[in-house]
Amino acid sequence: MIRFFKDDSETLEAIVMALETFESYHQAIYQLEITRMLNGHGALDGSDYREQFLSRDATRTRNHDALLAQVNIPDGDQIRVFDSDGNSRDLTCRYIDDYHLEVAAISSNLYHITEFASAWNATAAP
Repeated sequence: MIRFFKDDSETLEAIVMALETFESYHQAIYQLEITRMLNGHGALDGSDYREQFLSRDATRTRNHDALLAQVNIPDGDQIRVFDSDGNSRDLTCRYIDDYHLEVAAISSNLYHITEFASAWNATAAP
């Protein structure tokens, strides 16, 4: 996508912001999993585990919400997606709730917002 939008500074800025926000979310998940591993191996006592877990889970939730706040597709609007060859197609989206959307013209078409992004990214150009 970066290569395709290299001359569109506004879109590049949005891509970078989304990538940075996703990385913050990913890091928060990883830190939460480390806390779970430490507890599972007996390296944390109950109160330390609870305190660390609650703090890291709150951070994960904030990062998750910040990531989702960047995605706002009104019901019935279209998104343009690109394949690895740079070809585009427009897909109509239907609002389900704040975290889910239905995408027309895709066989399995009900997605969590981040699931759709991951699924499409797996088929698109790096």
